[in-house]
Amino acid sequence: ALSWIDTLMRGASGVNMRIVRAGANVTLFVQNAEEEWVKIGTVACASADAATEIVFYGCGVEWEFSSITVTPNVQE
Repeated sequence: ALSWIDTLMRGASGVNMRIVRAGANVTLFVQNAEEEWVKIGTVACASADAATEIVFYGCGVEWEFSSITVTPNVQE
């Protein structure tokens, strides 16, 4: 069902991914060919104030990360 991600990854433009941390949840979104953000899944951290460590694993592929933006959640 997610084979479209593989197709985009192997294409000339690659694939856009977005990772959002909200409280104790980390959610992965992937942008499809129609430029819509599709939610892939969510995992929970141990707690809302746990350190964030995100790791990607791939097999038989080469990864290049670009346009990396980190925006801290500012609490007032």
